Amino acid sequence: MPKTRLKQFERAEVTDPLKLQPRDIALLRDVGEFRFLNTEQIFALHPGGKRNLSRRLTALFQHGYLDRPQSQTSARMLSSH
Repeated sequence: MPKTRLKQFERAEVTDPLKLQPRDIALLRDVGEFRFLNTEQIFALHPGGKRNLSRRLTALFQHGYLDRPQSQTSARMLSSH
């Protein structure tokens, strides 16, 4: 079955559980502390490969640990790194 790309605010149905890693806990703690962080801000806070971090953020979103509020992106908020 070919993979289809989901829209930015669309969650896929997941059947397999996500095993949280120590890095995931740190990501969730930072998002909880700062309330709103975009991807570039998360990259600045957490060293490592951007591709792996981006995939992990997607997995956390798909499993319901993170949310992408549309109001945050529609406001076109600029952030400095």
